[in-house]
Amino acid sequence: MPWVEKYIISLVILLPLGMLMSCNAISSKSDGDTLLAEINHAKLYYSDIQEKLPRKISGADSTALVASHIEQWIHKTLLTEKAENQFGESPNIKALTDQYRNDLLIHELEKELIATFSDTIIDEAELKQYYQKYQNDFESDTDYFLVEYAIVDEKAKGIDRFFESWKKKEKAVIEAFCIKSAEYYCIDENCWKTAEELAQLGISTKYIKENKSSQYNKSSTEYFIRVRNKIEKGDIKPYSKTKAEIKAILLHRRKRNILQDEAARLKEDMLKRNKIKNYLKLVQ
Repeated sequence: MPWVEKYIISLVILLPLGMLMSCNAISSKSDGDTLLAEINHAKLYYSDIQEKLPRKISGADSTALVASHIEQWIHKTLLTEKAENQFGESPNIKALTDQYRNDLLIHELEKELIATFSDTIIDEAELKQYYQKYQNDFESDTDYFLVEYAIVDEKAKGIDRFFESWKKKEKAVIEAFCIKSAEYYCIDENCWKTAEELAQLGISTKYIKENKSSQYNKSSTEYFIRVRNKIEKGDIKPYSKTKAEIKAILLHRRKRNILQDEAARLKEDMLKRNKIKNYLKLVQ
C-alpha cells in the first residue's frame, strides 16, 4: 500500500461541531487545549495555531482558516514522517542537525553578550588614529555647513540684548538665552547641517554663506544664523564631522569581535585548568 494511503488511513481529524460553527467556542473551553488533528503520534492542538489566527474574524471565516492550517499541518507532517523514515538515520542529517543546534546556541550566546556589552569608552587617540588611516573613506556625499543658529519669537523678552551678545559671540549669554527662550537652536561646536536640514527649520538658503553671520525676521520670528565652515560634495569630511561615525564603527567592530574575545577567554581559562587536550602532535 502506498505510504500516503497508510498514513491517511491512520489520520484522525477532530473538529468539534461547536468549532465548525465558531472558533470562539474553542478558545473559551475551560477543560484545556483542543486537539484538532492527529497522525500516528503527531498531534496538532488549537494552541499551536492560535497566534496565527486574526482576533477579529467571522465564524465562517475562522473555521475556513483553521481548516487551512490543519491541511498545511497534515501535508508537512506526512512529508516529514516520510523523510524521517527514509533519511532519519543518515549521518549527514545528524551532522546538519547538530551543526544547526550549535550555531543557534552560539547565536543566542552572542545576543546575550552584546546585550550586556559595556565596553563603550573609546579614547580620543584611537578615534584620531582611525581617521588618519581611513580618512579617504569619509568623502562627503553632499554639502555640509558647520553652523550656529537660534530661532526665537520676535517678542521674546531680552531679544535685543541677545542680538548684541550674538554679534559679540558671548557664548555663555547666548546659551542661557537659548535654553530659556529659543524655539530651536544649535550652538555646539559640531553642529553640521545640510542646506535641506536648515531649510526645514525655515532658514533661507540665501543666508547660508561661509564665514557669515546673519539675522532676519520672518513671520514674527527672528532667525540668527552663523556659518563657521563648509564641506562641499566630494570633499574629505573633517575629523569633527566624522568623530561620531568613527566611534560607531569602532563600537560595532568590538561587538563583532565579542565572540572571538569570549572564546579566547574561555580557552585561556581551560588551559590553566588543564582541561584542553590537543593530540595533533601525537598523530604526526
